[in-house]
Amino acid sequence: MTVNTSDLDFINIKNKLKTYFKNTSEFKDYDFEASGLSSILDVLAYNSHLNALTANMAINESFLSTSQLRSSVVGHAETLGYFPKSKTAPMAIVDVTILDPNGTSEQEILTSRTEFLTAIDDVGYVFYNRDEYVATKNEDNAFVFSNVKIYEGRERTKTFFADNSIDTVFVIPDENIDTSTMVVKVYENPTADVFTVYKNIFDVATITDDSRVYMIHETPNGYYEIYFGDGNMLGKRPQSGNVIQVDYISTANSDANGAARFNLNAFNALETTVTTISPAAGGSDKESIQEIKINAPRAFATQQRLVTAADYSALIKSNFGQYVRDVIAWGGNDNAPPKFGCVFVSLNFFDGFGESTQEEVKTMIRDRLTNDRSIMSIDTEFVEPQETYLEINAFFNIDSLQAAETVESMQVSVKNLIKTFVGTNLDTFGKTFRRSHLVAEIDDSSNAIINSSVDIKVQQRINLDEEFLRLESLLPEDDDRLPLSSTTQDFTLQFPFALANPDKDDFIITSSVIKFNGENVIIKNKLGDTQLQLVDFNNDVKLKNVGYYEPGSGKVYLQSLTILRDGYVGDSLKISATPSNPSTLRPKRNYIITVDENDVFVRGYID
Repeated sequence: MTVNTSDLDFINIKNKLKTYFKNTSEFKDYDFEASGLSSILDVLAYNSHLNALTANMAINESFLSTSQLRSSVVGHAETLGYFPKSKTAPMAIVDVTILDPNGTSEQEILTSRTEFLTAIDDVGYVFYNRDEYVATKNEDNAFVFSNVKIYEGRERTKTFFADNSIDTVFVIPDENIDTSTMVVKVYENPTADVFTVYKNIFDVATITDDSRVYMIHETPNGYYEIYFGDGNMLGKRPQSGNVIQVDYISTANSDANGAARFNLNAFNALETTVTTISPAAGGSDKESIQEIKINAPRAFATQQRLVTAADYSALIKSNFGQYVRDVIAWGGNDNAPPKFGCVFVSLNFFDGFGESTQEEVKTMIRDRLTNDRSIMSIDTEFVEPQETYLEINAFFNIDSLQAAETVESMQVSVKNLIKTFVGTNLDTFGKTFRRSHLVAEIDDSSNAIINSSVDIKVQQRINLDEEFLRLESLLPEDDDRLPLSSTTQDFTLQFPFALANPDKDDFIITSSVIKFNGENVIIKNKLGDTQLQLVDFNNDVKLKNVGYYEPGSGKVYLQSLTILRDGYVGDSLKISATPSNPSTLRPKRNYIITVDENDVFVRGYID
């Protein structure tokens, strides 16, 4: 008898056993279903089935890629030198102003662990500042604490007594701990006031036998335990009788993300105002099993060093994944233009992070990561992500005999499908748009759709509102030109792929509407030429030369273009272009392909 070891089904195992007995002379004509032997076969089949499942599970749990239990996945990741992230507390940045018109004090202190209260959907949350801030009185009799970082959660403290056993671990019984906020202090004895701070081993560049470092490990029950070196290879261990104090934040993770209004009760006798610079963001749950399976091998490939561009992407993502959706890095030799001696990094932050928080994260990346682990004399430069917008015109034919919806509702469904397609397949670094994939999804979305087609253009934007604010900030406050009514400048736009060559019948470059001499005009290229012109809605030329474009490089140059403060719609000037290959759009470096739903046009036709 042959039993397939991968066939774990109970009925199949039992049928195999019955077939075996029927092929013997003793049981050739035996009725297995009406005999006691059937119960014996049930036991044999059940035992084989259970053993096979147990063996299969044991084998699966032996490898990172097939493990199902979190404890197994965490264990395999740690053998690769990767320690999964815990929950992280939301962080907000605020300014605190205290008005003291009659006070005599020239200095106020915002002590650590001061409570900031907020609420989201009628649920209250408490934020704390972990550092102490000092402010002096200004000419308005006010104390201003600037850029105060506050974290959601409860400040907790766990105390242990050290012993001489190298196997001793210290368990922190709190599943909600944010391990990135841990501060480990070691006192010589219970009555001592002076302490030594131990650092996480991953935050230390070099380790000697006298280094004060600790290691942290997630236990199978979801708690975390810390342990120390043996005094030789992994730093100095606390001695017997020392007191180990662990301060940390116990957080509600992402629940408080988005909090933007805070109240402070620390200075009850004084008028206080809390101004939010950056709303709360960054709160996240523990790293999931699937995330660990993806991140652990990538982090292992870096060997905790920063040599290649992939090392930068992997380590930043694994250490700061609660802040950034994606990371891309490239060497200065691959930059345009080349800049040697540096690595360029672009961060795609999650929604909700203000500029202050983003700058704080970049500072943390430099201080905690790149300054210690990068190759000597290689600097890190951060570059903002550049969004390239798709302009999508989709058309589809409908079989009226199979259509269960109106044409209008099908158009809405297809438009939603396009937005979902972009959100799933694009919207981050290194993602390629393939028109055939989108057409296939439209065709498969309904049996009533016979066929479809999609026309693609791409769009870059110049944020004119920001440009006017930037120019005005450069002028003295008493300048009589404020606010600026117009600006004349050169602009350069870079598309992340080649543009189509000039055509005698179709315009390659077009723009949104702007004002010129009191008339609405559009920037278009001259038919059959790369020269850019201002034309009206009838394509009559109003200004012959306002720049040009380079098809091969994807650059568009606008020269001496005058923009009126009230001469454009929205906040940006939109420049649209036809790519040289609209079927496949593969962006370079820090460019992200996305879509604005206002630039999606869908039309269905009854066939």
